[in-house]
Amino acid sequence: MLPFLPPKLVEEVARRVLTDEAAHWFSLLVWSTRLVVVGVVVEGVPALHELVGIIKRAWRRRKERADLNAVREIFPVSGTSIGGEPESHTPTWVKLLAFLGLVAVAVGVSGEWKYEVKFEAATDAIQTFDNNRLTKAQRQARDAATSAKQARIDAKTAKDESDKAKSSASNAVGLAGKAREDVASAREDTEKLRQENSVIQAQLEEEQGKTKVLERWATPWGIWYIEYGQGRSNIDGLKPFAGTQFIIEWSLKDDSIQLARNLVSLLNKAGWVQIPPVLRTPGIFPGVSLASYLSPTPGINEEDRLRDATAAISDLLHANDIDTGTGMVSRAPHDALPPHTVRILVGPKAAPPFLNPQMKQFDEAFKRKWEEAERKFNEERQKLIEEQRNKIKNQPPK
Repeated sequence: MLPFLPPKLVEEVARRVLTDEAAHWFSLLVWSTRLVVVGVVVEGVPALHELVGIIKRAWRRRKERADLNAVREIFPVSGTSIGGEPESHTPTWVKLLAFLGLVAVAVGVSGEWKYEVKFEAATDAIQTFDNNRLTKAQRQARDAATSAKQARIDAKTAKDESDKAKSSASNAVGLAGKAREDVASAREDTEKLRQENSVIQAQLEEEQGKTKVLERWATPWGIWYIEYGQGRSNIDGLKPFAGTQFIIEWSLKDDSIQLARNLVSLLNKAGWVQIPPVLRTPGIFPGVSLASYLSPTPGINEEDRLRDATAAISDLLHANDIDTGTGMVSRAPHDALPPHTVRILVGPKAAPPFLNPQMKQFDEAFKRKWEEAERKFNEERQKLIEEQRNKIKNQPPK
């Protein structure tokens, strides 16, 4: 028999499985697209070879025509013409390359069609899963509101019955006073229930916030070049610092590798210069860390320019929902960077703090206390209503 697992843990594991599946299909879709691009490039080689042959034949024909005109000037001869062009044979390697390119395009297009459908199905499953969780939380909130409304109705009924008992006999004054106390107690219980309903609403909002954080965490890292028209693009903030050197290092995670490749491409397009890494204190922390050159001699203007260049990279990452940490290395020799240089460290994604096992245990304990308190309240309220009805039923007629 399988052990009992908390529903919240099961939901989190199920959603993680769905996000992993979506990331898997997305990765295969990207590789299919790359295969199509490679196939198109390979197919262009035969066309280039044919173009070169045409140019060569045109040049040779032009040279033969010039030679023939020179001979005619010395020995006038009528009816002389240039010989026919030799038959052109396409080399076997060109045909083989064209065939391989066609196969690569066919396989890539087939992969794109197949994996795009699976990726869309996976993302739809994630959306459906989140909608079901939200619907469940809203239903719990509505149930709590309905319980509060019923408690107010019961309290009003008890007060009406108490007033009738007070007017029916003068000796029922004490009973009426007790009924008023019961009504006050019911009002206090109602207020407590309203406060508990507010707590549930706050928990719902917290769960919605966690859902957004998890969606952002599950989305693969990536920044691509985007043109806005009229010569504008998403790397305009980097272009004023063209010529700046940068060092980039990354962890062996798929997201880190993809983001590092994107940054290298964008920085090179903006005119920055990549150089090999230098010795430093080992270690790459989660997230993206930026550091700029710090001169051994304080007061160098170059530090301000590099600080602005680092801020431009940080703004680009923030625009794509990627958090960064910026700063400068120390002036000590073991941490020194070359002049005109910015260092970029791309670490793995940092998991949301609420996925910590201790936080999960706290949430489970809170849920158990909440269910116990709600059960006791319903028992006390029902007992109070039954006692009041019995007192009114046993009261002698007037």
